[in-house]
Amino acid sequence: MKRMWAYSPLPATDLHTHSEFSRCSVDTSVQGNIATAELRGLRAIAITDHSSHVKKTGFRRYIETVRAAAYRADITVLTGLEVDIRPDGEPELGRSLLKKLDIVIGSLHKLPRRGVSLDGYRKTVLTALRKSWMNILAHPTYVNGREVHLPDYTIQEICDIAYENSIAVELNSHHRSPSDDFIKACVDRGVKLTPTSDAHRLRQIGVFDWHLEKLRRLDLLDKVVWLRVEDL
Repeated sequence: MKRMWAYSPLPATDLHTHSEFSRCSVDTSVQGNIATAELRGLRAIAITDHSSHVKKTGFRRYIETVRAAAYRADITVLTGLEVDIRPDGEPELGRSLLKKLDIVIGSLHKLPRRGVSLDGYRKTVLTALRKSWMNILAHPTYVNGREVHLPDYTIQEICDIAYENSIAVELNSHHRSPSDDFIKACVDRGVKLTPTSDAHRLRQIGVFDWHLEKLRRLDLLDKVVWLRVEDL
């Protein structure tokens, strides 16, 4: 018997979660994430651990663990990674390995230079989007523990290039990103959005109160183009 989804009209997907393969996990695990997702009424979940952490524990072991759990699951389970964006816009992990994944999340965790370099941020993110190696851009207004205030023209450029390259943007409740202006620009330009928990705790998986309240407050709930699993 399938559980009811509590956050309609949001899609019943959580495409950014961490497991025991991420050092920052508190109590999550591949099996625990899937079981929690099933209890919450999700139809699909992605296991997307940090690529830098998985490189140390073993890429093959990671893939085999997630896929074995996916085979036994009652919902769709995608094998993915949250991959750091290098200053040159390339993924931290080789593209041959990325091709083995169902989903790739591109994430900027460090600004290209010391301090807040908005020009460096702009160049790095736009280059990465143009190279089109990711499916989803992660928390675009949150970098290295702080909120990044982007000018309107940078937001517009990011949205335009994301749209041109069919790259979605996540609504990330863990970091409460992106900003209101960024969300509005995504909707205005038809960039696909996807609600994510970026879960490091089991209790965070598939909990989308922040997403629902944010879109209602911005009066955008019925205007969003959502990313579907079939789009990946």
